Amino acid sequence: PVHRARCVLPLQIAQLLHAEPQLVAAACACFHGRSASQMRAAATLPRFSPRRSAMVDFRVTFSRCMFAQLSVQKFLAPGASGFALPAALPQDRTAVEMGCKLTFGIEILCQALAEPSADSSPSDPTGVSSEDVPSDLRVDAFLDSAGTDDRWLTFLREVEERGFFRGELPASPLYQRMLREAACA
Repeated sequence: PVHRARCVLPLQIAQLLHAEPQLVAAACACFHGRSASQMRAAATLPRFSPRRSAMVDFRVTFSRCMFAQLSVQKFLAPGASGFALPAALPQDRTAVEMGCKLTFGIEILCQALAEPSADSSPSDPTGVSSEDVPSDLRVDAFLDSAGTDDRWLTFLREVEERGFFRGELPASPLYQRMLREAACA
């Protein structure tokens, strides 16, 4: 199930999301898992400032979970960011708030991918340390790559035999949550 919402975004981000709609999930994850240091670095939106770009209406496709996760988070954009919330219509305010959150999520994602950290290994071509990427993204990446790993499959079989999943079906949300917990262990 998907949800489409009107968002007011800088033109560059609207173009980016039009070309690569899967970035919505990464932006939501980055915004949701943001740290105080990431927010300080993104406060002026050095790459995607509304002060340097036209603002456009853009219909963004979210999963219902991503939309809910983003819309319930209280967030007041720093004054230096250039996002101004309109006082007029509530739907305009909501569109600007959602666009602001997506913009900050993409800004944080770009920072994490562009700035090598001190503890990243020299063999890592991206220069991104695991601390820079939200834990949800690390777990997703692990689960995507673990499907063929014999050690992971053995571990998974053992936790299933011990009743960790309490009889839940693999497609159920509770099973998926438990699988994520097992991956974090």
